[in-house]
Amino acid sequence: MCPRSYRVRSLEDLRRLSEQEREERRLALRAVKDARQYGVPVEAAADVLGIDMQAVRRWANEALRPASGGRTYPTETDELVRFSPVVLEGESQIAALVGPEEADDAEVAYDVQWRFAHGRATADELRILEGRRIGGKLVTADPETLRRLALANDIDPEDPYREIPIEGSNE
Repeated sequence: MCPRSYRVRSLEDLRRLSEQEREERRLALRAVKDARQYGVPVEAAADVLGIDMQAVRRWANEALRPASGGRTYPTETDELVRFSPVVLEGESQIAALVGPEEADDAEVAYDVQWRFAHGRATADELRILEGRRIGGKLVTADPETLRRLALANDIDPEDPYREIPIEGSNE
């Protein structure tokens, strides 16, 4: 496992982790997200996901308030880097996103982009993305660009937590 001080700040950092570490990190960040969303202690969210609190603290410690009465609640926000697929400036990519707000924005944008590219959303739905920026880059809301990416099979980037080849492996 990673040392307590290890910080994932880039896709390259994420690639250096083993598949088990990437999955553990994904679940830790999900436990924090769920605890925020539902207003429950992180321990409860972690338990539902099957991850222990030691792992949550290892990967998301800065997103946790000090425990009180055996319960740990998440901070309102944090600056942990998350990774998500999204189409920015005409390019389908795995974006490194700082904080939960930016990650949520990317998730919403990609949902609309993906649904449009697969015939499940209209061009009208894309309009909510016009002029939006994520990480300083313009979110792609152009129907023709998304159609082109879909035809080239470039709208479905690899899962950043599961399908990244590990350096030095034969994958």
